[in-house]
Amino acid sequence: MLETLLFHVYLAQTATPDGGSGGIITVVYILTGISLIIGFAVGTYKYIQRQKQKWTDDGVQRERQAQVTADNTRQMMLNTEAVSKLTSEFANFALSVRQEMDAIGDRLGSLERWRNHSNGTG
Repeated sequence: MLETLLFHVYLAQTATPDGGSGGIITVVYILTGISLIIGFAVGTYKYIQRQKQKWTDDGVQRERQAQVTADNTRQMMLNTEAVSKLTSEFANFALSVRQEMDAIGDRLGSLERWRNHSNGTG
């Protein structure tokens, strides 16, 4: 940055016909150099601030996504446990229905034998 300013001062001094007594041109070159340096500094500062904000936003977003993923995983585990429990209950229910149907079949068989025996066909 300082080198740029010194370069502009050098240009200002060599640009005058008498080798350096052109005061207004020197001031213009110095102000232009200072303006460039300030513009570069301000631009760099703004860029850094934007990047810091972006990185912060990205970090917050990743943190939220991690929390949502953990919540989803926890809910999936609860759902899996519920499905396992329901499967177990349904298996017990199906077994009890089968036992009941077997008992009804046995009673029907007994009634059929009794009917056949009563009619004399058995």
